[in-house]
Order: sequence, then structure tokens, then C-alpha cells
Amino acid sequence: MLNKAFAEYVVNHLKKEGRLFNGTDHLIRVLKNAEALRTTENWKVVEAAVFGHDLAYSQSIESMHAQESSTLAASILKSLGYEQEEVFHISDAIACHSRFSNKPPSTDEARLLWDANKLDWLGATGFGRFMLRSGAEGLPLERAISSYRRLVAELKFYTPKGKALAKEKRKKTEELLSQLQF
Repeated sequence: MLNKAFAEYVVNHLKKEGRLFNGTDHLIRVLKNAEALRTTENWKVVEAAVFGHDLAYSQSIESMHAQESSTLAASILKSLGYEQEEVFHISDAIACHSRFSNKPPSTDEARLLWDANKLDWLGATGFGRFMLRSGAEGLPLERAISSYRRLVAELKFYTPKGKALAKEKRKKTEELLSQLQF
């Protein structure tokens, strides 16, 4: 079971930052995705990794946020009395959850976090998130849509359930994108 103090810290941290596309709503969707993908993984590790995966997102360069979130989560979890082995597995899953990570997810828990997080880029909600992010970065609409199409095509999934859900969501994403006139 997730440590209540850690969950409250993360939720308060995300609310305080007022994030546009990686806030508490994203966290809740990733948690729901993880629950849908769940098989035999250590749920305590997965749940804590879901909560901590974007802790440092707004404070770092996007390509560095996974490692910085991993380090911050590990520090907080240690202070809350998590066992060293649990902290290691949680921080490892967080460190490799980003497409910018140099290390692919190598444990069941890390692969589940990866897939749960990547599923949130697909479908209407994923498209909306991407457009919010693109607008915040000042990308013109055509370029944003082109970048989103490339992201959707390049997304990789690791778990059997993740691959199946991604296939369904990619189809819905393509239906959505086909309605855009560019």
C-alpha cells in the first residue's frame, strides 16, 4: 500500500506547481492505466513509482526529468522509512520511464510504469495534453500536429496488456487525427 505521506506530498507538490499537462490529472490517469495493466508486479513499487514519476518535471529540462524525479522520490521515500530495496526498485522504474532515458525499463514494474505513462499520450486526452504542451512551447499548430503524429508512431510498449491497449488507443487516435484538416 502506498505511503499516505508520500501520496500527499506528491499531490500537494503538483497542485502547488499548477502544471498544465503533467499534474494530478495525469497522475490519476497513469495510476488507472497501471491498474488496468496490472498482473503480478509488486504493486507497492508500481504505485509509488507512478506517484513519483514526474516529481521534478517542471524543475528540470525534459530530457533530465526522469533521473531528477527518481532522485527526489528516493530521498523522500527513504525519509518515510521505505526499505532500501523498495527505494531502489521504485527509483529505477522512475529513472527509466522517459523516452529520453538512456536505459530501457528492465523490470516488470518499470515496464508497467512505462506503458501506463505512455498510454496517456494516446487518444483524445493524449492529443489534448500534447496540444497544451505545444502551445506552452509556442509551436505552430501544423508543426504540433506533425510532432504528435511522430510521437504516436514512435511510442513503444513493453507489456502484453500495454501493447493491446495501445493498439486500440492508436486506432482511436488515428480516427481523431483524420478529422483534422491539414
